[in-house]
Amino acid sequence: MLHLSAGIELVFKSRLDIEHWTYIFDDMNHASRNKYTDGSLKTVDSNTAIERLENLCGYVFAEKQKVQLKRLRETRNRFEHGAIDNNPRAVESVINNAVEVIVDFLGKN
Repeated sequence: MLHLSAGIELVFKSRLDIEHWTYIFDDMNHASRNKYTDGSLKTVDSNTAIERLENLCGYVFAEKQKVQLKRLRETRNRFEHGAIDNNPRAVESVINNAVEVIVDFLGKN
């Protein structure tokens, strides 16, 4: 769960980086080549990455896909903070839906 969520975020950031290196900065007004090349930058969160992919890169997520990505983040957060209250089938559903979203995204990018 944790690695899937992080991996999806990295794929989104990679696509933003392809469009323009400043797009991966949390605050693009503070983008600098030095921070970019030495890795000391604070990068976008997943919500911002999705917004920028749509607004700056022209990618369109279906509303259902956004909901599925939100469920992944929420489930991941519960796992990370020890509040695992989901049954295995529910977790499996969240994972399968997220994989479908990223496979679709990769196919179009």
